[in-house]
Amino acid sequence: TKIQMAPALPQAKRVKAWADTGAASAATSLSINTSGGGSGGGGASMADDLAELLGLPPSKIPEKGAYATVGGYISRILTSKGGGGGGPAEERPIWYSACPKCNKKAIGEYGAGWSCESCGWSGDACTHRYIVAVQLIDASGTSYATAYQEQAIAIFGKTADELKAIKDADQSAFEAECSSVLFKRRTFRLRAKIETYQGVDRTKVGVVNSTPTTPITEGKRMLADIMKYDLPEPPAPEPSATPDEPMPQAAAGEAAEPAAVEA
Repeated sequence: TKIQMAPALPQAKRVKAWADTGAASAATSLSINTSGGGSGGGGASMADDLAELLGLPPSKIPEKGAYATVGGYISRILTSKGGGGGGPAEERPIWYSACPKCNKKAIGEYGAGWSCESCGWSGDACTHRYIVAVQLIDASGTSYATAYQEQAIAIFGKTADELKAIKDADQSAFEAECSSVLFKRRTFRLRAKIETYQGVDRTKVGVVNSTPTTPITEGKRMLADIMKYDLPEPPAPEPSATPDEPMPQAAAGEAAEPAAVEA
């Protein structure tokens, strides 16, 4: 990677001229999508990192949720719960048994048949859909979030049925699959909503969209953000030396240099 300071480019001159006017100190961050849908749906963004999103007071979070697009990492897949105080940890599934007709939760047992109270379906085999609890990190802090079906497929690259088949065949292979998605930079579109539990408001974060981050995509995103600012026109180029300036006169007694003759 090469970094060039103050490159002689029109774009760089526009940014410098804009910053020199003092506009940079009053600028609002555009590192997140506030258009209401361009980054996987949702409403206007209200934060640009995890700490700011989690720090929003409940009164500031709309009923449909507060959105943010942040760059960060998955640091943990929560596949167990409990275990505090020296007690045994309990398995925490990252999918649920679902009705293949309406995707609601199916009730039953493997080998004994399944049924759906929502749509009335019954059959020998159910399907599985993701409900994955993850821990996210960025430069500002950490947050727990939930990734559902499509978002989890984008993270794992496999359906819940495929990942469950791996787990049933080899627990170590399943754990390797979970570890393989950790600490790889991604861009997350997140939604924070307020839930009330036992009279206490708490913020619950869900993953709306998730895509791998590459230097190319990150550079394009940053360039698009810069172009949203009202930058001034680039300054006029400095005048260059005129090539047709008259040659200085030879001093008295000195012979003038002969003019160049084209072949």
